[in-house]
Order: sequence, then C-alpha cells, then structure tokens
Amino acid sequence: MKKIGYLLLSLSAGCILLILLLTLFSVLPEPISLIKQFPVLLRAYGPLGLGVIWFGFVGIVFLVGQVIKDRLGNKEDNYYERNVDR
Repeated sequence: MKKIGYLLLSLSAGCILLILLLTLFSVLPEPISLIKQFPVLLRAYGPLGLGVIWFGFVGIVFLVGQVIKDRLGNKEDNYYERNVDR
C-alpha cells in the first residue's frame, strides 16, 4: 500500500514537471517552441492538471490508509496508550 501511494505521488509530481516543461517551451523563442509546432501539446494541460489532482489525492489516501492500518495493528502502541501515565 505504501509503494502504491508513493508511486501515485510520483506520477503527480511527473505531471507537474510536464506542465512546467510545456509552459517553458510555450514561452521560448519561435524556432525552439514546441507548442507552436505541435498545437496538440496545448490540449495536454487539462489532462495533466487532472492527473496532478487525482494522482496526488489517491496517493495521499493510500498513505493515510497505511498509517491507520499500522496504528491499529501495532500492539506496542496499544500497551503504552493504556499503561503510561501522563
């Protein structure tokens, strides 16, 4: 579960990197600009933006689920919660 969460967060970061690269190429001078040569790249912003949101959200949900699972299954935490004075 932890590996899946990290993978999804990595995909989210990859989408952010692609958006940054597309933005960089869109403001470069005319001979280098990929956006003007390939207008289909301009339509990639929407799906990449959704990828950032969904991959990030689902990745965080997987990691929170792992934390809750570890906490509920750890006998040592339960012992100290009951027996240590505050």
